[in-house]
Amino acid sequence: LTAEHQAAYDVLEHGDPVVMLDAEWRFTFANASWAKLAQVRREDVMGRSHWDVFPATTDKSRKYFEGYHRAMRERVPVQLTDYYAPLDLWTAVSLYPTADGGLVLFIRNVSAEKKAEAEAQSRADFERQLIGIVSHDLRNPLSTIIMGTQLLMLEDSLAPLMLKTLLRIQSAGERGVRMVRDLLDFTQVRAGIGIPVSLTSGNLHTVVNQAVDDAATTHPDRSIYITTSGDGHGQYDLDRLSQVVNNLLSNALKYSEPGSAVNVRCESNDEGVTVSVHNIGVPIAAEALTRIFLPMQRATSQLTNTARSVGLGLFIVKHIVEAHSGRVWVTSTADTGTIFTFWVPKYRPAAS
Repeated sequence: LTAEHQAAYDVLEHGDPVVMLDAEWRFTFANASWAKLAQVRREDVMGRSHWDVFPATTDKSRKYFEGYHRAMRERVPVQLTDYYAPLDLWTAVSLYPTADGGLVLFIRNVSAEKKAEAEAQSRADFERQLIGIVSHDLRNPLSTIIMGTQLLMLEDSLAPLMLKTLLRIQSAGERGVRMVRDLLDFTQVRAGIGIPVSLTSGNLHTVVNQAVDDAATTHPDRSIYITTSGDGHGQYDLDRLSQVVNNLLSNALKYSEPGSAVNVRCESNDEGVTVSVHNIGVPIAAEALTRIFLPMQRATSQLTNTARSVGLGLFIVKHIVEAHSGRVWVTSTADTGTIFTFWVPKYRPAAS
C-alpha cells in the first residue's frame, strides 16, 4: 500500500465505528473500532443478521428498531441516539441508504456525554427541590415575625428605641419574605415553567404611586418624586408589576448617594405604559450592564450586610415584564445617573 492508501485505511479501520448491512440486514463490513465498541469479533458476525447479533434492538419501543427500519424502508438518512442496555452504552447512530439496498451505519459512543447530562440534570433538580423546600419552610416563621411586630407597634406607649427596633425587625422580615419569593420564582424559571401572570383590569399608575408611597414610608430620610401622564388603565398582573416597581425602587435607594432624590416616571399612551426609575450614584460598570439581568448578579458589590440579597431581583423583574410581553432595559453613566425602564403593553397581544 502507498502511504496515502495506508493513511486512508487507518482512518477507516480505526476512526469512528462503521458497519454496513445489506438489504437483508446482514453484516457485510465492520471496522475494528466498531468491533471493539460492540465487544464482538468481526469474523463472528459477518453474514449474520443484525437482529440476531443484537437481539435487544428488536424491541419495537426503542429508537433503534424504529430508526433502522425507517432508513431501510423509506431510503432516507436517519439520526438517532439510544441506550443499549446489554453493553451499558449510549450510542449516536447515523444511518444512510446504500446503492445496493442496504445501509451504512456511523456510530459514536456518547455514554460520557449522557452521563454528564444526567448528573447535571440531577444537580439542577436537587437545587430546585432544596431551594423550594427551604423557601416554603421560611415563609411561616417570617410571616409570624412580621405579624408580631405589627401587633406590637399598635401599642401607644412604646418607647422611641423600642419602636425603632420593631421597625428594623419588620423591615428585616419583609426583606426575608422578598428573598423567599425571589427564590421560589427562580426555581420556576429554572424548571422551565416561567413566572405565571394573571391579567386583570387595573390602573398601572395606581400601582406605581402605591409603591412610591410605601418606599417613602420606609425611607423617611429620602426624597422620592413621581410624575405620571396618560391613562394607565389596561390588563395587567398588578401584583407582579408591583413586585417589579418595588424591586427597582429598592435598588435605586440602595445604590444611590445618601440624601439624593429618586425620580419615578410613569407615562402612558394608547399602546402601553413606560415606567422609569432614576437615581444618582456610582454608575454601573459597562461590563456589568451586559449581565445585569442574569441571576446572581448585582450592580455593585459595595453593599452593607443589611442590604444584601440573593441577587435575583433584576432577573425576576425581566421575566415578569417579558411575561407581560414587555421589555426592560437600563442606562447608567456618571453624568446622567442610572435609569431602569420597563414597558408593558396595556393589552397583551394574542398568541399567534
